[in-house]
Amino acid sequence: MMSPYVRLLVQVLAWFFADAAAAYVIAGQHYQWTPMENAYQPSKELNHCASRSTPVASTMLCHVDFVDCAPPWSTMTSSSSPIASCPEYIKARVMVSTFSGRGSNAVMMSPYVRLLVQVGDRKYGFRSNCTCLIVLPCPHTVLGCLNDCVSVVSLLLKLSGDVEENPGPEVEKMLEEILSNQTKLLAKVNEIQVKQTSTDASISDMHVRLQTIEKQLEGLGEIQSRLTMIESSVGRHDSELTALARQIDDLDNRSRRNNLLVRGVEEEEFEDEAVLLSKVNDDIFDKLLGSKCSSIERIHRLGKKIPGRSRPVILKVGDFRDKTKILKNCRNLKGTQFSISEDYSKRVVEIRKQLWISSADERAKGAKVKLIIDKLKVNNVLYGWNEVTNERFRYASPGITSSD
Repeated sequence: MMSPYVRLLVQVLAWFFADAAAAYVIAGQHYQWTPMENAYQPSKELNHCASRSTPVASTMLCHVDFVDCAPPWSTMTSSSSPIASCPEYIKARVMVSTFSGRGSNAVMMSPYVRLLVQVGDRKYGFRSNCTCLIVLPCPHTVLGCLNDCVSVVSLLLKLSGDVEENPGPEVEKMLEEILSNQTKLLAKVNEIQVKQTSTDASISDMHVRLQTIEKQLEGLGEIQSRLTMIESSVGRHDSELTALARQIDDLDNRSRRNNLLVRGVEEEEFEDEAVLLSKVNDDIFDKLLGSKCSSIERIHRLGKKIPGRSRPVILKVGDFRDKTKILKNCRNLKGTQFSISEDYSKRVVEIRKQLWISSADERAKGAKVKLIIDKLKVNNVLYGWNEVTNERFRYASPGITSSD
C-alpha cells in the first residue's frame, strides 16, 4: 500500500524518472546507458526477473519491491548492484507476508502500463495518525500465518522430544524383559557351574582310579613276565614229560618183550598155576604147535574173574628164541578157538587197534596187511598213527612221516 501522505503523481513521476535515467525498454529488450561508449546498450544483467521460474506479475514488477530496498538475496553491506548479482537458490525461499494491511503491494500497479496507477473510487477511506494502529490482513494471509504458526509449533514439539511420530517400544517393558532374560541366563550359568563342579569331582575320582589301575597294571606287568616264564617252563616240562612218557612206554614194551598172550583157554573154577601151565604148554604148545617150551618163568590170567567168561592167559618165557619159535608156528592154530599174540603197552594196543580199523578197506580188497608193533604195513607200504589228529599217516622214508 502506498503512503497516504505523499501524492500519488509525485511518487509515480519520481519513480519513472529515476528508472528512465538508468534504462529503457524497447520491444521487450532492456537497454542500459554505457558511459564509455556514450550510448545505450542491451543489458543481459537486468533480465534476472524474466529468467526465474516465477509468475508474470512477480517477474514484471520486480521494481516495485526492490527499487527503494535491497532484494531478499542481498546484504546491506554489499557494494555490488542487487540487480547484477542474482544468485540461484538451492531451496526456494518462503515469502513471509506482512502482518499489517493486505499483506503485499506487488499487484497494486498494472504490470503492462507503467504510467497509470490502478486507483479505485473510494467513497470512504479510513485515515488515522495513530502509529500503533494495526490493519488486519486478508483472510488468506491470516490462514498463511496460522499455517506457519502450526508448523513452528509442530517443529518445536518434535525438537522437545515429548512427542514422537513413530514411538518405539516401551523402555520399562524392554528393561523388564532384559532383566528376566538375565535372571534366566544367570540360573543357567549357575546350573552349568554346578554340573562343572560335579564333572570335576568325577574326573578327579577317575584320575585317582586310573592311577590305582596303573599301579595294578605295573604289578600285572611283573605277573605277566612271571607267567611268561612259567609258560615257557611248563612248555619245556610238557615236552620233557612227553619224552619221558615215550621212554616209559618204550621201557614198558621192552619189559613185555618175552611175554605172550594166549586166548581161548577155558577157565576152571578152582585153577592153580600148575593146572594152567599144563593146559597151555602141553595141550597148545606141544600138541598143536609142536614146540613145547621149557623156559616158561611165570603164567597167570589177566584181570578180574568174570563168571561165564574165560580170561586171557599171560606168560613169560626165559628165552626169546622160544617166543619167536612159538609165534612162527601160530599159523597152525587157524580154525581153532585159540590165539597167541605179543604183549604190548596200553598205548601201543590202542594204536594197533586204530590202525587195524583204518585198514578195513584194504583188507576187503585183498591187500596184504600186517601189524608191526605200533605200525601198519599194507603191500610193503608202512603207515603210522597220529595221536593228536587221530589220523593215519604214511612214512615216506625212515624218520619222515606224511599224511595218507
